Amino acid sequence: MFQPPQTVAAREARFSALIAVTADILYRMSADWTQMQELDGRGSLRDTDKPIADWLQVYIPEHEQERVSTAIRQAIKDKSIFELEHQVYNAHGNLAWVASRAAPVLDEAGEIIEWIGIANDITARKNAENASRDAIERLEDLRRLYETITSNTPDLIYVFDLQYRFTYVNEALLNMWGKTWDTAVGRGLRENGYEEWHAQMHEREIDQIRLTKQPIRGEVSFPHATLGRRIYDYIFTPVLDAAGEVIAIAGTTRDITDIRNAETAIAESEARFRTMAEGTDVMISVSDEDGAAVYFNEAWTRATGRTVTDLQKDGWIDLMHADDRERVANLWSEAISKKVPFQWEFRMPDKQGGYRWLLARGTPRFRTDGAFAGYISATVDITEMKENEQRKNDFISMVSHELKTPLTSLNGYVQVRK
Repeated sequence: MFQPPQTVAAREARFSALIAVTADILYRMSADWTQMQELDGRGSLRDTDKPIADWLQVYIPEHEQERVSTAIRQAIKDKSIFELEHQVYNAHGNLAWVASRAAPVLDEAGEIIEWIGIANDITARKNAENASRDAIERLEDLRRLYETITSNTPDLIYVFDLQYRFTYVNEALLNMWGKTWDTAVGRGLRENGYEEWHAQMHEREIDQIRLTKQPIRGEVSFPHATLGRRIYDYIFTPVLDAAGEVIAIAGTTRDITDIRNAETAIAESEARFRTMAEGTDVMISVSDEDGAAVYFNEAWTRATGRTVTDLQKDGWIDLMHADDRERVANLWSEAISKKVPFQWEFRMPDKQGGYRWLLARGTPRFRTDGAFAGYISATVDITEMKENEQRKNDFISMVSHELKTPLTSLNGYVQVRK
């Protein structure tokens, strides 16, 4: 604490001496702080060389007055140094920040005579601190936003630095690894369970992205902590700074195991269907939901001498016998409209230049969601049956003609006898 000068003049001389040797704001306050005795604002605050009682209202903004007053009361009570960072009105009437420190001057009895204070303009520092705090708060808000987004997606999201270390991973990736943030982040590929070939592959990709600044996409398998080995589709994307240089690699990975399994199942099912369809003499065809024929088996080409391309879409109708074409086209359109089974007979050309009678039966196909998918049909050659039927009809007609005359004579004879 300051030792009390013996006289007022001596105290004033001491204050003047302080003004001469420091660039700080200097002020003198009465023992109870009800008056500001003197203030040398050093260009930062308005000077005063006479006592003022309303200094609190003149220099301290209203929202700071209670905080400043509370600190003053505590310093007076404890006869301790007053020390506080607070806002003030500067020489231009604008808000500024000062770091204020005042020491009590005591008399021989230990009572406070006055206070001598020093203040530093810390506006620039406070503005920088506030800007930094605001930036940190914005970053924290963004972090919470990104965490909310990334923690609610099943996709694996992560960031590599240029030394191949993970600097960010979302919850889904931690679950896949069976690890925690502390045991995963800041570590490399091998430390997080990647096999050597796998780690080397990703390191090469990261190096390539650094050189080309272009994303890379791939597909790879990896053991899930609880689900076993899974298949993943991934994409690495460069993160660029303001100068356009790569500073990190962001990655997104999606589990496509179910998709690949479904594709494999479909491919196997199609292979079994083709094996069955190509191994039979029955003519098999498939149409899509619009009625366009998309598949014909080899039996069709053997029977008609036409290529699959000739038969696809509406080609099979165009090849049909002219007397059957319109009838079958109308029946086909009606079946598609109603999505019901069909059956019809028609003639198609054969390899010898003639026509063969065919009987087609079709069944509508539906997807798992109930949507109409088209038709699958089986067609057989009924030419011999048709010819036999014609021969039978011809025979019946002949017999009928041959028996007609005797029957007529017998009928006349019967009539005469009556």
